[in-house]
Amino acid sequence: MSEPETVNDSLKATIQAMQTSPLTKHHYSILERDLQRNNKDGTTTTVFASTFEFPDGVRMLPTFWDGKERSAEESVKRAKENWDEWPVYSSEKDANADYENIKKTW
Repeated sequence: MSEPETVNDSLKATIQAMQTSPLTKHHYSILERDLQRNNKDGTTTTVFASTFEFPDGVRMLPTFWDGKERSAEESVKRAKENWDEWPVYSSEKDANADYENIKKTW
């Protein structure tokens, strides 16, 4: 079944990007493996993330891996296992805005 013609190409690209975002993949991987943190207030944690500056730009990387919050060094090491999947942003502001938009889809 095809998508309605009212959905423009820009929106399609946005939807696809959200579905394939490495942070989204990370989020669902944590849930699938039942490694989320169930907080006392009833919320569930699957992703903590921080921005990191590198020579090629800013990257938003998870700092919550396998059910535990990890150090910056460990988080970068883990992210480097699939380094090319993590988007590069021109600024921390752009990375944070993207992260906030992606979280809304979970």
